[in-house]
Amino acid sequence: MIDPAWRIKLDLPYPTVSDQQFLDMPIHIEQERRIINIWEVNQKRDLAQKFIKMLGYEEVEEGMWLKLTKTGKIHCKCGFYTAHFFEKFIIAKKGKVDDVVSYHRAENAIVAPVREHTQKLDKIYGFLDKMCPDRLILEIYTKQHNVRQGWTSFGNELQEQQH
Repeated sequence: MIDPAWRIKLDLPYPTVSDQQFLDMPIHIEQERRIINIWEVNQKRDLAQKFIKMLGYEEVEEGMWLKLTKTGKIHCKCGFYTAHFFEKFIIAKKGKVDDVVSYHRAENAIVAPVREHTQKLDKIYGFLDKMCPDRLILEIYTKQHNVRQGWTSFGNELQEQQH
C-alpha cells in the first residue's frame, strides 16, 4: 500500500513529496509480480496512473473510503472544486497474480469514521488482508500511527523501519 504525502495546492502540516520524487521512488527493485494499492487525490490521479504504468502495472480496480464522523454522519472536507466525502485508491497488478488474490472477497467501498489526520482506517488493512491473504505486505509513506504488526513499513516520519 502506498499513501503518498502528495504535494497539492493546499498547505499541509507535514512534509510532502514532489511529483518527481514520487516518480523516482525505487519500488521497481522489489516488484516482479504483485498487487499494489495507491491512495490518490483528484489532483494527482494522472500522476498515480503514470507511476503504475511506468513500473509495468495494470490498473484493475479502484476503491473508496466513504468517510464518516465519529457520530456516523458523512464527513465533508474541502476539495478543489467540490466538497469531498471520500478518498479513492487504485488497485493495480503486475504479472500473473491468480495465486495471490482471493477474488471477490474484499468489497471496494469501505464505510468508516475518520481518525487522526493521515491515520488510515483499520478496515483498509482488513480489505487488503482479504484480497491477498497470508502475503508479505509493505506500506510506503507510513506514519508512526499507521504501523501495523505483520507489515513492513517505510516512511520519512518513522523513528526506524518497522517490521
